[in-house]
Amino acid sequence: MAARWRYVKSALVGASLWGIGDFLGQSYNIHKHRSKRRMQNKMLTERSQILLETDNEPNKQYVVESSLFGLLVGFAAHHYQRLLIRTCGTLYQRSILCFFLLGIQQMVWTPLLLLSYFNSMTAARGFFSNPSLMTAHTAGAQGRHNVWSIQKHIIENVMPTPLLTSWFVFCPLFWFAYIGRRRCATVLRVAIALPWCSSVALAQHRELV
Repeated sequence: MAARWRYVKSALVGASLWGIGDFLGQSYNIHKHRSKRRMQNKMLTERSQILLETDNEPNKQYVVESSLFGLLVGFAAHHYQRLLIRTCGTLYQRSILCFFLLGIQQMVWTPLLLLSYFNSMTAARGFFSNPSLMTAHTAGAQGRHNVWSIQKHIIENVMPTPLLTSWFVFCPLFWFAYIGRRRCATVLRVAIALPWCSSVALAQHRELV
C-alpha cells in the first residue's frame, strides 16, 4: 500500500509542478505583454484587439496539457528512482555515485525531458501544422518548412537557457540525496523545481506557443 501511495504521490507532484508552472509562465507572459502594450501606447489593429481580448487570462487547456505531461513525468521519475535503488543502492554519503548520476541526469535525461516537453506541447496545441509558426522557422535555401526546422529552433534557441538553469534544480536534489535529507524532502523538491518548471513553460510560450 505504501509503495502504491509513493507511486501516486510522484505522479501527482509531477502533474502539479508542470501544471502550476505553466499557469505561472502564462501569467508572467501575459503581464509582460500588457506592460509592453501600455508602454507602446499605439493604436490597436483589429488583429491586435482580438489578441488583447483573448490574452487576458491563462489558457486553461494549456495548463491541463502541461499537467498531463507532468503526470507522465512523475510516473517515469518514480520508476527511474526505483531502478536506481535496485541497481546502485542508496546515494547517502556516496559522492562519486552522486556525481556520476548527476552527470547522466544533465547530459541525457534533462535534455530528453526538455525536448519531449517542447515537442509534445507544440504538437498538442496544433502548431506543427500552423503556417504562421512554420514561417518563422524555415529550413533550406528554398525556405521550405518542415519539422526539422522546428527541432533546430528548439535545440539552438529554446533549450539552452532551461538546460543551463536546470543545474540549479538537480544539483540541490542530488545534494539532498547525498546528505540523506528525508524530512520535508517533497516540499523542498517542489520549492526548488517549481520556478524552473515555470521558466520552461515561459520559454514554450515565448518561443513556440
